[in-house]
Amino acid sequence: MPAGDQGLSPQTRITKRSQYLSLRQRSRRWQSENFLLLWRPNRMGFSRLGITVTRRVGNAVVRNRIKRQVRERFRLHRALRSRGLDMVLIAKHSAGRLSKAEMARELEQLFDRLAEHHPGA
Repeated sequence: MPAGDQGLSPQTRITKRSQYLSLRQRSRRWQSENFLLLWRPNRMGFSRLGITVTRRVGNAVVRNRIKRQVRERFRLHRALRSRGLDMVLIAKHSAGRLSKAEMARELEQLFDRLAEHHPGA
């Protein structure tokens, strides 16, 4: 797995528009009350994460808070990081109103469900 345990390396992020579009077209989808998770296996041996938070969710402060929380939950979920998945997490409009604890709980449930469903290496 790339990078150390403290942060997410550029390799673990989905950043290109083509990667987002490809995932949007060919992926499994799960949703919770405030988030939509698109995912599919990759052949890299480590997972990559992309995050989409539109202006409809809130101002820049709110959007950045959500992105920081998503990255932190992903970083802490070691089992999921080694599964070899490409994931895009899309925040719904209502996500901007969540407290930090509510957001952490909901993200943890999504990531736990994915780790259970995809028991890869």
